[in-house]
Amino acid sequence: MKVDFSTVLKNLDGEPLLDGPDQKPVVLGKAIAMALAASLEEDKGDTPDVKLKRWHLTNTVWKGETAEISPEDATMIRTRVCKVTPLLVAGQVLDIIK
Repeated sequence: MKVDFSTVLKNLDGEPLLDGPDQKPVVLGKAIAMALAASLEEDKGDTPDVKLKRWHLTNTVWKGETAEISPEDATMIRTRVCKVTPLLVAGQVLDIIK
């Protein structure tokens, strides 16, 4: 599936979701990359191949470009985002990445 990782996430009023002291818009790719890069207790048993796969996917989404992702990548993104991001972010990611 093709995904535009430059998509700006919205707040509940439909306006750009802002974050940080400089109040920059939250971009889909950056939000996903931060979720993929987060360290979770369950990651301790990951094989090098699993970590490398997550690393490559993190780099792909961080660029904020339109990219083709596999169904396996989509599942990894959806699962990870649900574990580490608030509902306002996770809900939008789940709507965009099926």
